Amino acid sequence: MDIIRQLIDVLKEENVALGRLIKMAKDKTVALSVANIEGIYNIVYAEQELKIELDMIEKRFVHIVEEISTTFGISTDLITTSYIIDKIDSNFKEELELLQHEMQKKLSEYKNINDLNIALIQNNLNFVDYMFNTLSGQLIQPVIYGAQGYTNQGKKRNRFIDNKA
Repeated sequence: MDIIRQLIDVLKEENVALGRLIKMAKDKTVALSVANIEGIYNIVYAEQELKIELDMIEKRFVHIVEEISTTFGISTDLITTSYIIDKIDSNFKEELELLQHEMQKKLSEYKNINDLNIALIQNNLNFVDYMFNTLSGQLIQPVIYGAQGYTNQGKKRNRFIDNKA
């Protein structure tokens, strides 16, 4: 079962990379909350480098899955970590189960942090949009209905910048 050992080694590498990705995502959360543009830029650059590393790990993983597919005589599309755990009867079983659980936990944590980061980014974009519209006099005015049922849209808006200039 040398191929299972290779699988575990690749999954361990991926697990370590996930840990680094989570740390970067947490650092990005802090940078986003204080609007540290340079910090965000550095984190995104580091994430791109890690992505290249994860792509190389993924290529090795795919090759190993293909070998396992041949060994078990099943399509690569049907092979999952759970399937392999069910089929092996070795001391690798417990190690693989532990690794699977740890990686699932890390992926869930990473998703939650990214959801928070997306919300922070959206909040910052909304603020920039609001400020731009305020300065350019393009604020969307709420529709106010008068006593006769007609809208009061004809009112002049306050502008900070003369748009005609």
